[in-house]
Amino acid sequence: MTSPHDSLVADTALAAIFESHGQTLSYTPKGGAAVEFTGVLGEEKTSWLEQGGRRVKRRERSVTLATDADGDYAGVASPELKAQVTAGGELWNIESIAPLAGGFARLLIVRLEYDQRSSPTYSGR
Repeated sequence: MTSPHDSLVADTALAAIFESHGQTLSYTPKGGAAVEFTGVLGEEKTSWLEQGGRRVKRRERSVTLATDADGDYAGVASPELKAQVTAGGELWNIESIAPLAGGFARLLIVRLEYDQRSSPTYSGR
């Protein structure tokens, strides 16, 4: 259980971060319509994987958002796995959701991009 002081500090810090770094993003639940929300994007990390004999670029980043859809930061009330976030014109899949203090959550969003050059049918043109 967090103390009232810790909760106040967390709320104040998150509010300041949203004011200075919040961006308009969209959330699309599986089978549903997109809704806009304000989120704070974390730094992007990239790694390479092998999948079925092909190289796959895995891009991931976090998104911090409010879980009050009608609050100060136009959030998403109940974010779900298998939903998508659009950031910078790109669709990202939600891989995990971690609740944070003060009515916020942090999503881990992921994009997989297949390297065409590792495909057996790549012609090198």
